Amino acid sequence: MASLRTHALLGFAMWLFFVGFLWVQGTAELEPLARLAVPSFFVILIGTLLPDADTPKSQIGRVLEISVAFGALAFGFTTFFRGLETLQQDAVYAIITAVAIFVLFILVRPRHRGVTHSFKMALAYGVAVFVWAFLSMGLNTGMYFGVLALGSVVSHLVLDG
Repeated sequence: MASLRTHALLGFAMWLFFVGFLWVQGTAELEPLARLAVPSFFVILIGTLLPDADTPKSQIGRVLEISVAFGALAFGFTTFFRGLETLQQDAVYAIITAVAIFVLFILVRPRHRGVTHSFKMALAYGVAVFVWAFLSMGLNTGMYFGVLALGSVVSHLVLDG
């Protein structure tokens, strides 16, 4: 199993290759290159780390767990805080809701090397990124980004063997 550093370094190498590809394709002007290079960096970085989000032993898994906990707490408080007259009751409902959401997240989290370590996940991420890029930047850019997203998750799978 490759480390977080190894996955991130491979993602960085993929990103450098992509930027070089754009340069060779004639997108040498700084503004269009930066417009594609910056979001592509994050698409690749997320793709190379995303498959390990299914385990709390990974750094991204811990970040996801903490994010879900804070998000659930925020959802609980924004849902149940209605007024100052029943502050204690609202706080109890909010905390119960947050705990229930977090426990549900823990229960439905896929097993490690399950669905997140599959070609289906790579394809789903590639399609999601393609749709986002297509809607915001056009068909050609959407195809570039979709292939980058797919390739970044596949690179993780290859490194993990």
